[in-house]
Amino acid sequence: MSIPLTHTPLQVEGKTHSLGHLDAMGHDMIGKGKDGNDLRVVIRFSTHVFSDRATYGQRRDVRDHSGTWRTFCPDRYAVSLLLPQIIKDFVVEDRHAGISQDFNKGSNLILIEPVEGESWAVFFCFEPSPPGVLLTVLSVYAKTGNMYASKKFNRASYYARKCLFSNERVP
Repeated sequence: MSIPLTHTPLQVEGKTHSLGHLDAMGHDMIGKGKDGNDLRVVIRFSTHVFSDRATYGQRRDVRDHSGTWRTFCPDRYAVSLLLPQIIKDFVVEDRHAGISQDFNKGSNLILIEPVEGESWAVFFCFEPSPPGVLLTVLSVYAKTGNMYASKKFNRASYYARKCLFSNERVP
């Protein structure tokens, strides 16, 4: 399975949750592509942005891209409603992001965003998708402690161009 470009509504305990806001979208980074052309960034969202891993005894609502069962999370879902605009602004306004290391020693890009008085960490990466790049939002978590692996921050265009020119996932 792969991370979807479109999301169908999710039925949980008799209530339907629309996921259309998480359908893939594209934005251009003006003049940031090869030879000064625009760089197309297609944005997609993992099921992790509205669900938690389903542990023993929990409801199993949706499978993620690796086939693992997930359970719907109302808090993450509420944040997911804002994610398309947060990520669009990150790309279009060429905002800064840092790098975070996960428990498996893997690295992802991270944005810290305030949502209704609480800070949320948005984890994502850039992947090659000729002729542009794919920005995959992997997950969101309520922020706890220092989540940055380094204190170095770069603009969205830096990471997108690095992905484009190296033809490799970033980070």
